[in-house]
Amino acid sequence: MSLRDKFTLIITVHGRKQHINSMIKYYSDLDCDIVILDSSKQRTHIDNIDRVDYVFEPDNPSYNK
Repeated sequence: MSLRDKFTLIITVHGRKQHINSMIKYYSDLDCDIVILDSSKQRTHIDNIDRVDYVFEPDNPSYNK
């Protein structure tokens, strides 16, 4: 069983859109799914990478996700 079957990396972001793609690149070598939970006011464009799900909820603070 691989790490990907056991582990999902969840990254919460608010107002740090300039760092999202660099975080994805940094963690992309991990063999796991990555979920970005973004509560910023504006949607961020992220690079299209397998295993990465981007959830944009501007009116929902990270601690409610």
